[in-house]
Amino acid sequence: MQIPVLEGNPENTGNNNTDDTPQTGNVNVTVKDESGNPLKGVDVLVSDGITGDEYEGTTGSAGGCNINNVPVGTYELLGIKEGYEQYYGNITVVAGNNKAEFVMIEE
Repeated sequence: MQIPVLEGNPENTGNNNTDDTPQTGNVNVTVKDESGNPLKGVDVLVSDGITGDEYEGTTGSAGGCNINNVPVGTYELLGIKEGYEQYYGNITVVAGNNKAEFVMIEE
Protein backbone atom coordinates (compact mmCIF):
# COMPACT_ATOMS: atom_id res chain seq x y z
CA MET A 1 0.00 0.00 0.00
CA GLN A 2 1.41 3.35 -0.98
CA ILE A 3 0.76 6.22 1.40
CA PRO A 4 1.81 9.62 0.06
CA VAL A 5 2.96 12.45 2.26
CA LEU A 6 2.16 15.53 0.24
CA GLU A 7 2.06 18.97 1.69
CA GLY A 8 2.34 22.53 0.62
CA ASN A 9 4.03 25.05 2.85
CA PRO A 10 1.20 26.44 5.00
CA GLU A 11 3.45 29.15 6.45
CA ASN A 12 4.06 30.66 3.02
CA THR A 13 1.24 32.96 2.03
CA GLY A 14 2.70 33.51 -1.42
CA ASN A 15 3.87 36.79 -2.84
CA ASN A 16 1.68 39.82 -2.76
CA ASN A 17 2.13 40.84 -6.38
CA THR A 18 -0.81 42.77 -7.72
CA ASP A 19 0.19 42.22 -11.34
CA ASP A 20 -0.92 39.29 -13.48
CA THR A 21 2.30 37.30 -12.98
CA PRO A 22 1.28 33.71 -12.20
CA GLN A 23 2.45 32.44 -8.83
CA THR A 24 4.64 29.37 -8.85
CA GLY A 25 5.98 26.88 -6.38
CA ASN A 26 8.89 24.47 -6.19
CA VAL A 27 8.23 20.78 -5.59
CA ASN A 28 10.94 18.97 -3.61
CA VAL A 29 10.47 15.24 -4.13
CA THR A 30 11.97 12.37 -2.13
CA VAL A 31 11.47 8.76 -3.23
CA LYS A 32 12.43 5.66 -1.27
CA ASP A 33 12.13 1.92 -1.75
CA GLU A 34 10.24 -0.39 0.59
CA SER A 35 13.28 -0.66 2.88
CA GLY A 36 13.51 3.10 3.26
CA ASN A 37 16.55 3.48 1.01
CA PRO A 38 16.76 6.43 -1.42
CA LEU A 39 15.70 5.41 -4.91
CA LYS A 40 17.79 6.79 -7.77
CA GLY A 41 16.56 7.12 -11.34
CA VAL A 42 12.85 7.61 -10.70
CA ASP A 43 11.15 9.75 -13.33
CA VAL A 44 8.82 12.09 -11.46
CA LEU A 45 6.03 13.85 -13.29
CA VAL A 46 3.78 16.64 -12.00
CA SER A 47 0.92 16.66 -14.48
CA ASP A 48 -2.19 18.76 -15.03
CA GLY A 49 -4.74 16.31 -16.42
CA ILE A 50 -6.93 19.13 -17.73
CA THR A 51 -4.43 21.34 -19.58
CA GLY A 52 -1.86 18.63 -20.31
CA ASP A 53 0.93 20.73 -18.79
CA GLU A 54 3.72 18.57 -17.34
CA TYR A 55 6.74 19.31 -15.17
CA GLU A 56 9.33 16.63 -14.63
CA GLY A 57 12.50 15.62 -12.87
CA THR A 58 14.59 12.51 -12.16
CA THR A 59 15.81 11.49 -8.72
CA GLY A 60 19.52 11.40 -8.02
CA SER A 61 21.55 9.14 -5.75
CA ALA A 62 19.95 10.64 -2.61
CA GLY A 63 16.47 9.82 -3.98
CA GLY A 64 15.53 13.45 -4.46
CA CYS A 65 14.78 15.91 -7.21
CA ASN A 66 13.47 19.46 -7.42
CA ILE A 67 10.83 20.51 -9.91
CA ASN A 68 10.81 24.29 -9.98
CA ASN A 69 8.45 26.98 -11.24
CA VAL A 70 5.26 24.92 -11.18
CA PRO A 71 2.18 27.18 -11.29
CA VAL A 72 0.06 26.96 -8.14
CA GLY A 73 -2.75 24.41 -8.42
CA THR A 74 -3.60 20.75 -7.97
CA TYR A 75 -1.74 18.14 -10.00
CA GLU A 76 -1.33 14.41 -10.51
CA LEU A 77 2.02 13.15 -9.21
CA LEU A 78 3.56 10.15 -10.96
CA GLY A 79 6.67 8.13 -10.14
CA ILE A 80 8.00 5.77 -12.82
CA LYS A 81 10.97 3.40 -12.63
CA GLU A 82 11.55 0.12 -14.41
CA GLY A 83 11.10 -2.84 -12.06
CA TYR A 84 8.77 -0.90 -9.74
CA GLU A 85 5.03 -0.39 -9.60
CA GLN A 86 4.08 3.03 -10.92
CA TYR A 87 3.32 5.49 -8.15
CA TYR A 88 0.24 7.70 -8.51
CA GLY A 89 -0.87 10.46 -6.16
CA ASN A 90 -1.97 14.08 -6.06
CA ILE A 91 -0.30 17.25 -4.88
CA THR A 92 -1.52 20.79 -4.37
CA VAL A 93 1.26 23.23 -5.19
CA VAL A 94 1.29 26.54 -3.33
CA ALA A 95 3.62 29.50 -3.83
CA GLY A 96 6.99 28.74 -2.24
CA ASN A 97 8.39 25.31 -1.39
CA ASN A 98 6.33 22.12 -1.41
CA LYS A 99 7.32 18.61 -0.34
CA ALA A 100 6.33 15.27 -1.80
CA GLU A 101 7.61 12.00 -0.34
CA PHE A 102 6.59 8.54 -1.47
CA VAL A 103 7.64 4.89 -1.49
CA MET A 104 7.85 2.76 -4.61
CA ILE A 105 7.22 -0.98 -4.46
CA GLU A 106 9.19 -3.53 -6.50
CA GLU A 107 7.18 -5.56 -8.98
